[in-house]
Amino acid sequence: MPAQLTLINHASDSDNGLSNNVAAEISVTARIASWAVNEVRVPKASVSRLLVVLHPVMPDLPLSQKSLLPKPVFSHRRIGDGQYIHLQSWLDTLKNILLHYYGQQTGTVTYYLTINIDGLPLFKHSPDFKLYPILVTVYKLKMRPICVGIYSSDKSQDREMPDPAVYLQDFLNDMQNLRSNPMTVYSVTFELKSAGIFI
Repeated sequence: MPAQLTLINHASDSDNGLSNNVAAEISVTARIASWAVNEVRVPKASVSRLLVVLHPVMPDLPLSQKSLLPKPVFSHRRIGDGQYIHLQSWLDTLKNILLHYYGQQTGTVTYYLTINIDGLPLFKHSPDFKLYPILVTVYKLKMRPICVGIYSSDKSQDREMPDPAVYLQDFLNDMQNLRSNPMTVYSVTFELKSAGIFI
């Protein structure tokens, strides 16, 4: 069982809008994982060194950054002459980011997603082979993009992108699920607004 930390807020309603004596047991492992994902300038090696330093007093903590973060879960399928990998664990990353920024609030927090899709040439001398990642950020939050899925295409064989209804099917299913079933973490419900911003 991961080490637990009890956080009690004694601030008044007038200070920050939170109720008095709000107590929540938050996993230290989850808090460090959230920090490691959201801090922009912290190298992975530094996160691992921090875990090693904390381990003698918190033996339930993992010893490396790789063990700290959730393992990626993905599915793979062919689309035409290309291939698509969908990273189902992007939803866990989204939840950690929302918890990092809004975890001390109570009630409902609404958010929008910014979705970016563009082609990237993978090799300098093979411009026909491209990757098309689906990248997501939470609107107005300073964060690294979350990779939702990647489509790969060899344009010498496949001259056109697949139909968006096929290419984005898994992502749109995730979005529909987020809208229908808002994420609730501790005392906060994260509600996705129906409109996203596509770039």
